[in-house]
This record gives sequence, C-alpha cells and structure tokens, in this order.
Amino acid sequence: MSPLRLRRRRTAAAAPAVRPPVVCRWDLDKTYLVSHFESLRGLLAVPFEKGADKVALPGVTAVIKGLHRAEELRGVRARVFFLSASPPQIGAAIREKLEIDGIRYEGITFKNQVAHLVRGRFDALREQIGYKLDQLLISARSMSSDTIEYLFGDDWESDPFVYSLYADVLSGRVGKEEVGVVLARARVHRHYVARIMGHFEWLAEAGPRHRVGEIFILRQRRAPAFELEGLGPRLAWFDNYFECSLALYVRALVDLEAVIRRVEQALRGRS
Repeated sequence: MSPLRLRRRRTAAAAPAVRPPVVCRWDLDKTYLVSHFESLRGLLAVPFEKGADKVALPGVTAVIKGLHRAEELRGVRARVFFLSASPPQIGAAIREKLEIDGIRYEGITFKNQVAHLVRGRFDALREQIGYKLDQLLISARSMSSDTIEYLFGDDWESDPFVYSLYADVLSGRVGKEEVGVVLARARVHRHYVARIMGHFEWLAEAGPRHRVGEIFILRQRRAPAFELEGLGPRLAWFDNYFECSLALYVRALVDLEAVIRRVEQALRGRS
C-alpha cells in the first residue's frame, strides 16, 4: 500500500462522522396527553380545558427533552413535530400546555373539522388514516433527503398502520396503485384518497427520499404483540415511557439523564 493511500485512509478515519438531521413526530392524544375520548364526558370536556388542565403522560416530557440534549451534543438538532386529529380550536390550550412543560417543537398540525362540515363531508370527520397519511406526506416535502424520522404514536386507533404505510411509501416499497388498494380496503374517505394520490407525482420527481428510522408505539389498549409484529421489525412498542427511554438510550437517541429523570419522576409519582 502506498504512503499516500495510507495517509488518505488515516485522514478519513480521523474525520468526525456527519450525523443526518433527525425529525421526531409525536401523536398528541394518548401518546403525549392523557385523553379520555372513549367517554362522552371526557370528549365534551376537551373544548373547555385550559393548558393547565391537561396532563402529560408520565415520562414523555423527560424523553423529548432527552432527545434534544442528546442530539445537540452531536451537533444536530432534533426537530419535534406534533400531529393531532383534534380541531384547531383547542390549539391555544395545547400550545399553553407544551409551554408549561418546557417542550421545544417545530410545529403542530390540527384537523380542520369545520371545513369538512361546511362542505358536507360528514364521513371525513372521523377519518384518521387518510388525514394523518396526507399530513405526513405534506410535511415530508420539506425534509432533506438525508433526514431520519422517528415516529411516536399509540395503538388506540391507527398510528401503527398509518406510520408503517407512510414509511413504505417514502422508501418506495409500495407504489401508487398498491396504496390505492390499501386505502380502499381501509375505507378511507375519497377526499383524502385524492389528496394522497396527488403526492405520488412529487415522489416520482423528487427521487430518493429520507427514511423512517423506527416507529415507537405506546400500547394503550395493550394490543397483542402479534398484531404489532406483523408490521415488521421497524416497529417497536412499549408500555410506558421508562421502557421507551431505555429503548432510545440503547439506540443513542437520548442521553442517560432522560432515563434517570424518568426513574425520579416515577419515584415521586409525577408526570
């Protein structure tokens, strides 16, 4: 081996590794906030709640702050986004709650239910799959090709399915025709089907896209493991945010302080 070639190898080995940008997407209801949508009383109380009335799930704030600290130590900022199927009318209370918790984030997306009502799209009011997939693809347009996304949701409704489908669309594993069949079988409202199909022209022109690194699902209804395993090894589930913090620490996504703080909070009985 020539001295020049050896010297080049040593220089390359000594150069610090460049870490790709990190984006973390969080579902709000039942993944960040304690929500009681299964009861009429809990549902009716939501529009009247203030930020101070809302309760974060135990440990979630420690995990998000740990993501920020760990990434900043590596010179890369972890960008956090929230995606909610709740209407924008409760946005002020949500933002107030995040400010109280000291959570830094890039943006929040709410579902415009009023627009569906005005246009008579009553079937779209309860639509989750189409709405979330459309919003994820809209946001994907602003991401650089080297970005790695980590998605956080729960098993109460459709997060495992939507996130997995989104990851497959980004990777090119499924195409326009296949997605159309899947959306039809899932009975997604035609309004959202049309919007989602419109994204494929951009996907074809944009070329290689960023990827979903992993999907983390909080088991709220304790879905059987085999239901989640069917979605592939990219999806990991946890039963509380202590388990989540350990999983993220092993993957070098949070610092040790995030794990320690979660233990301290559990001992104090705090969220």
